[in-house]
Amino acid sequence: MSEARRSIGPDHILARNPDLMWSEIDGEIVLLAADTGSYFTFDRVASDIWRQMAEPLAVRTIVDRLCQTYDAPRAVIEADAMRFLDHAVARNVVLIDG
Repeated sequence: MSEARRSIGPDHILARNPDLMWSEIDGEIVLLAADTGSYFTFDRVASDIWRQMAEPLAVRTIVDRLCQTYDAPRAVIEADAMRFLDHAVARNVVLIDG
């Protein structure tokens, strides 16, 4: 990575990387970066996050929606979502908008 990794917070707006090809298989998302040949598979929660991001979305909104869907403490949901989103941003799967 040539530029310093950016940390995301609740107010950051995130967007799917439009250069990736993706498909849903058995309820889970599979992505392919054609330029590198890399592929990613998402579990159920990560797939839910990806679906939410059909349009750019604030991290806070993503977490709020997950809290409405899953029966777990907000702190756990937020930590899990941030771990996935940090990983996705670091791999250029999800972009920080703006």
